[in-house]
Amino acid sequence: MSAFSSLQFQSKVALSTLETIANHQLGNQPLPIEQFELTASNIRISSEGNKLVVKADLRGAFSGDVIIKALPKYNSTSRDIDFQDMELELDGDDLKSKGIATFASGKILEQLQKFVKIPIKMMVDNLNTNIQSNEVQPGLLLQASIIDYQVQDINVTAESLAFQLNADVITTVKVEERAET
Repeated sequence: MSAFSSLQFQSKVALSTLETIANHQLGNQPLPIEQFELTASNIRISSEGNKLVVKADLRGAFSGDVIIKALPKYNSTSRDIDFQDMELELDGDDLKSKGIATFASGKILEQLQKFVKIPIKMMVDNLNTNIQSNEVQPGLLLQASIIDYQVQDINVTAESLAFQLNADVITTVKVEERAET
């Protein structure tokens, strides 16, 4: 027996988890920013009001610290959380870096906006793995699969990024016959 359901999940992702993901995916790797060879390291994520704050050390064409402040917003086209009202502060270590900070901040910010996002599909895939098949009671299996989703009500707190995940789910209940002993 199969059924179609709509479920709402109140989701929270710890800022420390986002920090770990950012360091794993972006840390010590060249950033895809045209005209500038930049590598971020020591990425730290915190909050300031309703914005996420990302601080990192940059090396390459620019040497110094970067601070990015941005408002998370769900992008229904890419199905990720993108960032709006992004602000960029560059604090260069040397004269060349101070010049880049003055003249190239706009170009760097434009490039960052293209690839800085939080992938929701990865979270949905993880949820699908966890709900795929569960034995509710001996001989009764519940199988589920998220087939579509939307995100709303994104909030930044001191410890997490919280949001509501609205998911369309197909569920199937299977009854397994048990052998008599």
